Amino acid sequence: MKAVAECLSRATVDVADEEYRCLSRGLTDIQVAQKLNGALGSLDKLSQGIMPQYSDEWVALLYMTWYHPNHVNLAYSMIGSALAERERSLGNNPCNPTLTNTGRLHVVDFGCGTMAMQFGVALAVADALDGEQEIYSVKVDSIDASQEMSGLGQKLWDSFTVFVAQDGRLDSLARVLDRMDAKVGEFTPSTNDHEYWLSAMHVTYDDNVNNVEESLRNLCDQVRPSLGFMTSHNNPWGKTLADMASPFKDNQYYSEIPCRIDPVFSGGLTAVTQWRYTVKRDICQKLTAATQQLKFLGGDKGYYMGNPVNWRWQDAKCRIYTRNE
Repeated sequence: MKAVAECLSRATVDVADEEYRCLSRGLTDIQVAQKLNGALGSLDKLSQGIMPQYSDEWVALLYMTWYHPNHVNLAYSMIGSALAERERSLGNNPCNPTLTNTGRLHVVDFGCGTMAMQFGVALAVADALDGEQEIYSVKVDSIDASQEMSGLGQKLWDSFTVFVAQDGRLDSLARVLDRMDAKVGEFTPSTNDHEYWLSAMHVTYDDNVNNVEESLRNLCDQVRPSLGFMTSHNNPWGKTLADMASPFKDNQYYSEIPCRIDPVFSGGLTAVTQWRYTVKRDICQKLTAATQQLKFLGGDKGYYMGNPVNWRWQDAKCRIYTRNE
């Protein structure tokens, strides 16, 4: 896992650095500070169960450098827990769980954001190959209303693929990344015996529950997934948003898998933490005393740019479902 962590950390810094330069081009230091302030304020709405302005490229950038690593960890850990529990229910050894009985997997990720689930699926497929399982085809359709989020996720995926290919410790993962059929912005049904999974990670908010529920129920009816993954941010009212829009809860064809989700990755991403801190430091040094009135990175949101970036997901509500045979 150390090699994977290093590659994702390097790719995140690589993409973030280039994106930051592009977004800052032509802006004054004050304007850059205002953009960062606005993005931090938008992301702070997550604590209230409100959707941030994901169509803002600055929001996407700061989201990627804070939430993406722990969401990859969450996706990968959920998949591993679900597969292991499925083996236990069949009386089998959960140490090398079967990814798919058909050797063909099709994942539909609704509200993909920066495509954390796609990363998690790739890692799980690499594990299956290392366990000498026959995997013939893997498809991932990532769907999101925000082209800014999914576009940045695609850049990160491309950079991650390059770093993995250069790392001799990750041959199986390199093969997966090279062969995976991954598409963004559309869902195309498979024509053969692919096993379907449906995921919706942190896509449900107080202001979009009804629309998300309708979209997920339509997808669920269409693909009849064998596994379903639902997660959501916490909110101050104690509502589990992952349940409110779930097409699996109270569905006679699905049962929740009551499994414990242990994180695969642990610790921090030092390089990503340093990148965020450097952005904060450089802007603060450039601002004059007069422009300090902007209170750049001040108040209760300032710590976002200086705190360590960790693999551990933050207070996520998680649900995993399996289709009843």
